[in-house]
Amino acid sequence: MSNSPAYQASQMLYFAYGANLRREAFTRMCPGADWLGLARLEGHRFVIATHGYASVQPEAGSTVWGVLWLVPATHLPALDAFEEVDGGLYVRTTVRVVSPAGPRIEVMIYVATGPDTGAAYPRYLEEVLEGARENKLPKDYIAKLAAWPVRTGAAPAVLPPGKDSH
Repeated sequence: MSNSPAYQASQMLYFAYGANLRREAFTRMCPGADWLGLARLEGHRFVIATHGYASVQPEAGSTVWGVLWLVPATHLPALDAFEEVDGGLYVRTTVRVVSPAGPRIEVMIYVATGPDTGAAYPRYLEEVLEGARENKLPKDYIAKLAAWPVRTGAAPAVLPPGKDSH
């Protein structure tokens, strides 16, 4: 683990902006995780990567809304597997977000490995929207998420671990 403030000996701060917005599903994957409230990543925009799942990209003047989780460090392997880090779908990194209490803090985040954008799997996008509504993200932000293009046709036969449970 890093010496970053996002990581502590037994816990880590994690910013969720996609499927992991959903509290029940996330706490099932990471028992003992604590939902800390809304947070925002400024200077970035929400995108759907070419693989059909959420990511963020730098963009001046834009904001990505999400939630902040305090996660037991023992769940890092489960998060990495869910995000297909070993398969090259996402990379784990740190960013500074505006926390529920107001100050900017360093947190862990997963970002797609490629810069290109694509269309979302319809089922996946609906899960992201459900999480956004559940957490009461700003209505104009939810409208932007809902406007993202969706793929036609079926989802791939094999989705990354956990993605098909959405």
